[in-house]
Order: sequence, then C-alpha cells, then structure tokens
Amino acid sequence: MHSIKRQQMIENLIYKEKTITISQIAEKLQVSKPTVRNDIQKLLSNNSNIEKVHGGVSLKDDADIEFDYEKRKVKNRMKKIEIAKKIINIINEKNTILLDSSSTTYELAQLLSQTSKRITVITNGIQTALQLKKNPKLFVIVLGGSLTDSSNTIKDDFGENILNFFNIDYYFFSASGISLNRGFSEYNIHEIRTKQKHISIANKSIALIDETKFDKDSNANFASLEDVDLLVTNDSLPKDIYSEYKKRITFY
Repeated sequence: MHSIKRQQMIENLIYKEKTITISQIAEKLQVSKPTVRNDIQKLLSNNSNIEKVHGGVSLKDDADIEFDYEKRKVKNRMKKIEIAKKIINIINEKNTILLDSSSTTYELAQLLSQTSKRITVITNGIQTALQLKKNPKLFVIVLGGSLTDSSNTIKDDFGENILNFFNIDYYFFSASGISLNRGFSEYNIHEIRTKQKHISIANKSIALIDETKFDKDSNANFASLEDVDLLVTNDSLPKDIYSEYKKRITFY
C-alpha cells in the first residue's frame, strides 16, 4: 500500500475513533507498528488537529470547531483527488479563478500550491487559502466576512463585492447534492446565495462532484444543470447515471 494512501486511511480512523492506539491501526491496516509510527509523524506535521497520546494518537479537544469540515475533507478523498487531477490543466498562466470553500476544491488548491503558473486565486475558504499561500507564484485573495462554526467558510456579510474588480475565468465549486430535477443543492443558506452570485459572474462555472453526490437533494438548490458550464466527476460514476446527466450537462 502506498504511503500517502495509508496516511489518508490513518487520518480517517483518527477522525472516526477520536482516539486510537498504534496497535489498533497496525491491526486494521495489516502493517507493522514502526510503519504506523512513521506515518503518524508525517500526519502530525501536516494536521494540527491531531496529537500524540500514550500508545497512540487522538483528535484534539479544541478541534471540534473544525471537525465537521475535517470529516468532509477526508471522506471520499481519493475520489476528490482524482477530480482535481482531471481539471487542473484547464487553468492557464495569468488566469483568475474563484474557488469555493468545499473539501473538493481544497484538493484542487493542493495541486495549485505546487504549480509554476502565475495565477490569481480568490476564495472564501480559510484552509483553502492557507494551502494556496504556500506557493509564491499565486496571488491569493480571501473574500472578507465572518467565520462560520464547523466549517471552512467565510460568510460575506458586509456587502462589499471585491469580485467586481476582477474578470473571473473559472469558478470551481462543489455541492452537497446534484439531481436531474433540482440541479445543484446545498444545506447552508449562506452558501446557496454565495454560489448563486459566483456562478452568475464567472465566465465559466465548473462543478466538481464525486459520485456519492449524484441523485441527492439538499435543503435548497442554487443552480440548475443548465446554469453550469462543466461537470467533473470521478471515473467510477455508474454508466447509467452518467448517460442520464450527459443529456443535460457537459462532462469534462
């Protein structure tokens, strides 16, 4: 098993169990304890929500504020990485792009943090911005507003629309659900309004949706299938579902 995939599995276990021993991880993954210890050391350097405890690792008590987002970030992560890798090369030198605060676009931000292209990136995601700022080639702009609990999102509460100053080439976003009847939907009303606005001002809007979101509806829809220019998903989306949606929206 590749070390990156193994570390992702360990991270998933920590968020699921909150506290887990090295022996339990080794048994679940069928690897040696020294291997687990090495992987944990790498996780500790990249994730401030995890800490060492006697005999194992634990999710920090003060990580509860970010826990919901952190759970989403590791859930189906390999599918999200696959989606991000598919679309990364559509972004060109000197493009201006807008990223939502979803865990899927976070994976796109991970790839952008290693690009050699000079790109302007605008986002309302705190952790997304922190990832992007690692790359000096990127000009990163964080949209202002208030922070929301258990989320990566900044809510635009104050009406100052900095986006009016920019020509947005691409808006990359995800959704809680997508269906043929209702299109793209979300749970949070603030995110619904923000995504509607961002889709309306971008030259092209691109939805990054893994297969688990299809044929699902959340509280309210923010865009129809026809409102969005491209849909990117992972290759294991069932063929019958792909065929139905392809009649209504362009897949990348």
